[in-house]
Amino acid sequence: MGGLDNMLATPDVAKLLGVSESRVRQFVFYGRLKPARRLGVNLLFDKRHVLAFSKTPRPNGRPKKSENNPPAPIAKGKQGR
Repeated sequence: MGGLDNMLATPDVAKLLGVSESRVRQFVFYGRLKPARRLGVNLLFDKRHVLAFSKTPRPNGRPKKSENNPPAPIAKGKQGR
């Protein structure tokens, strides 16, 4: 890691990745992207790691339905009178 020259704040990372700032925080929460430093509530990221992350493929949209991920059952309640 270098000095602050090589660091990016959350808004910069979001812009570079083409996602929202909340999505960047989700990447951090789920361990897909690791901040280099935390300054209070602010996150700083190493620019090299963000560029490497930007080149990794990320699936778009919802996961496809499969046997391992069946749809939720429909709740049975009162059906008419």
